[in-house]
Amino acid sequence: FYLLLAAGVPGGSVWGGAAAGTLSVRSLLHPGVLGAAALVGLTTTAILFASHLHQEEGDAAAGKMSPVVRLGVPRAVAFLKRGLIAHHVLAVAMAFGGLLPVMACVSVFVCAPLAYAAAAFAEATSAEPKKLFKTKYLCVRWHVAHALFLGVGCWLDPWMPWHLAAGRIAGAAVGAAF
Repeated sequence: FYLLLAAGVPGGSVWGGAAAGTLSVRSLLHPGVLGAAALVGLTTTAILFASHLHQEEGDAAAGKMSPVVRLGVPRAVAFLKRGLIAHHVLAVAMAFGGLLPVMACVSVFVCAPLAYAAAAFAEATSAEPKKLFKTKYLCVRWHVAHALFLGVGCWLDPWMPWHLAAGRIAGAAVGAAF
């Protein structure tokens, strides 16, 4: 995914200024590629964090100082919820800063109900740590949908009216005939 974003396709990359059809360290360090990678990395972090929620007792007994052991389950659940909200705020900030295509940001918000479901489930079951194992699966669903919609949003962005008004030819990025 990131290599395709960095290299672009015949006719141009998703982001202006990224060389089309070439792959280099410079294109991998393009702000748009780094922005998309950061968002997907944060969803992965949510999965890893949520996978420890139900293991507080076992981790503490084994001497592990996981974030959940350090915070305690109620504070860890609150931290997860704030992290999921911050993820979406970051997507908006990156879109306004030009680090993420606008349609990619919109696509991230299409998946927001899945993030909310994970946070709400964790909050509702935080008193019963054994049930919290399901939170990681809800985060995995959010992660998969998020990555898919993020890619679709990056792909759709060149066809949006704000690019057409600027003189960019929709479809040129994928070699569409007109």
